[in-house]
Amino acid sequence: MRRAALRPVRGFARCKSRLLSAARAIGREREEKMTERVHALTVVFEEDLREDDVQELRLAILKFRGVLSVECHVVDIGAHVARERARREFGRQLLKILSPEPRKI
Repeated sequence: MRRAALRPVRGFARCKSRLLSAARAIGREREEKMTERVHALTVVFEEDLREDDVQELRLAILKFRGVLSVECHVVDIGAHVARERARREFGRQLLKILSPEPRKI
């Protein structure tokens, strides 16, 4: 059986150069889009929750692929004091904005 001679496909060189330039462009985009690696996430709740109420959420997060550990951080008195002071200061500033200024006669 006689083998057919391989003939160059018409326009192959142009197509090849377009593919190579597109591949280079994609490579440059990947280099530009390099992102930082993340090793941890911090979740802050709107309000303090009981430790036993958070347990189910903690167990659910542990089921995600790649999660090594989930720790609970108990509220200490310093955090409570800081939160209450910030709340009081916010209330004072809000009252200052909302209350009408006394008229000078």
